[in-house]
Amino acid sequence: MCIWGPLWFLERQEADLKPGDEVTIQGFCYKLAGQERLLAAEVTHKDHNLVLRDPQGTPYWEAWRKK
Repeated sequence: MCIWGPLWFLERQEADLKPGDEVTIQGFCYKLAGQERLLAAEVTHKDHNLVLRDPQGTPYWEAWRKK
């Protein structure tokens, strides 16, 4: 399962994440087809915050794609 988003979006961020790194994830739950889902909205690693979604849950990479 990928909670981050597209690779091209992550490559443009300053996060230096590696397998095994400890992170804190903030997100929100929603229901889809009767099943609970979890969307990551922000990932914190050391002193860097990687913001993935706006307050409405729209991924920031969607706005980049439309430019």
